[in-house]
Amino acid sequence: MPTAFGHLTWSFASTVPLTQRQKITTAMTAALLQFNAVANYSGDVPVTYDPSLATASTGYQGTIAFGSTITTGLAQHELGRWLGIGTAPGWSDHVSGGLWTGATALSRVRAYDGPQATVRVSGADFSPYGWSRQSEYYASEKQVGLIGALRADMGLSDGTAAASGTFRVLNRSNERLLSVNAAGTDVLTKSSSATAPQAWGFTPQNGSWTIRDARSGLALDSMSTKAYGVEYGTRVGFRAPSGSGSQRWELEKVDGPWFRLRSVTTRMCLDVRQQPAGTVVRQWGCEIANGDQHWRLALP
Repeated sequence: MPTAFGHLTWSFASTVPLTQRQKITTAMTAALLQFNAVANYSGDVPVTYDPSLATASTGYQGTIAFGSTITTGLAQHELGRWLGIGTAPGWSDHVSGGLWTGATALSRVRAYDGPQATVRVSGADFSPYGWSRQSEYYASEKQVGLIGALRADMGLSDGTAAASGTFRVLNRSNERLLSVNAAGTDVLTKSSSATAPQAWGFTPQNGSWTIRDARSGLALDSMSTKAYGVEYGTRVGFRAPSGSGSQRWELEKVDGPWFRLRSVTTRMCLDVRQQPAGTVVRQWGCEIANGDQHWRLALP
């Protein structure tokens, strides 16, 4: 089942030795999966190998050349460069005293990290979430989100703002779809059905998403506006769309096409708690290796 917002692809621009070809294939495939999962960009990225390089190099929508270091983290960093980070016209126009001044990126990093957060810039690199060093190899969805905001400040498209659509949502553990009960009051998981409401509209909200039942238009709600304000096992519910934090969910990449869906307010994740199909979906403390909290998007 298709599971991505985006349509970026890549291909070799020249002949590459077999060993490096295999490493590049692994790194680029994984990196594009991260970008396509949460952002809607398109285009084919040309890739080659240059043994004279220690790491990698590219320009704005140019060819990515890998050297002796070939990793997924480096590929993700170079995809940012390919999309204009440090390479597009206008990059330096938004930097003053080592800080980014563009309003879109500042708004997004503060949505991630609080009202005092800033985006630091050193040459063509940014932090946090810049993936310019191994210590930043985490929260790939925030890296991609911040890249989109930096692009918007430079007058380019924000792929995360365009990452919307209607999907079915499959749980990894019980292999059932996120559904609505017949009364339209509870969220549960059920087998695929032509009649049960199983389509969900995803709309980006500055680094997070609102998720609506496609039939009723009501928004999935954590039922709490207080941070960390509910107990483990609390049900989620529906309310009229308001844009409040209780209706905003972060898509946190786990592996492959799988995500956790974390509430912006309660900071807990949607969880089936090892229950069979038909059981109400609840919120629980987020656990990276717990398949009960892993979900993937699929076209209806």
